Order: sequence, then C-alpha cells, then structure tokens
Amino acid sequence: MKTAGQQLLEQLLTEDFSGVTFVRDYLQLQFNPPPTINVYSKCAVETHDGTRAHFGEEPFANLLISQIGKHVAAVSDANETLTITFEDDSRILVPFSEDSFEGPEAFEFWGREKRWGVWPG
Repeated sequence: MKTAGQQLLEQLLTEDFSGVTFVRDYLQLQFNPPPTINVYSKCAVETHDGTRAHFGEEPFANLLISQIGKHVAAVSDANETLTITFEDDSRILVPFSEDSFEGPEAFEFWGREKRWGVWPG
C-alpha cells in the first residue's frame, strides 16, 4: 500500500520540470506549478551520463537548469531521499535524513488541489 506521501509525490509523474528559483539558501523546483517543491537540504543533480553536483558547488546551477523541459518518469521517497527521475535517467536527489538539513524540514511539497506535505513528516 502506498503512503499518503508517496501518493502526493506521484503528482509529479509525467509533469515537465518547468523552472527553478534560487533563493539565498534554498531552491524552489517548479513542475508546471503546481506542483512546487521548496528544497532546504543539500540536494544534488545527476545527469544521464553520471555527472553530479551538489547545491553550492559551481556546476550545480547549470546542471539543474539543463533539466528544465524534461518530463518526470519516476519519483520515490525511499531511503530518506526524494529521487525525481526524468525520461533520460537524469535525476534530482533531495536527501531528508536528519543530518542533511538544518531547519525543521528538508523539503515542502505543494501540489494540486491544495494538497501539501513536508519531509521528514
């Protein structure tokens, strides 16, 4: 049986990554808003060829921006990581283990029909 969080995250399936906003120490990921995800943890982007960069590293912004326009093929919140996988196997990885963020949550998900959730929940 799927958890309420998994059901909520499935709103991302087939959506295209339409934009990103860089705000001081967090990101907002947009998928034809809604859904929107505010990310407060040290996330990473990994391209289909295995190139990887974490938030704060020099190539991160360009790698993340290069994902815009790609459609979400899979989404998972297993192993304390939100994994958004695109059709070309590129991924956005958002850890939500206790040591991966400083505030009260690692990310907030704002979905359709005013449905939302925070991780860890």
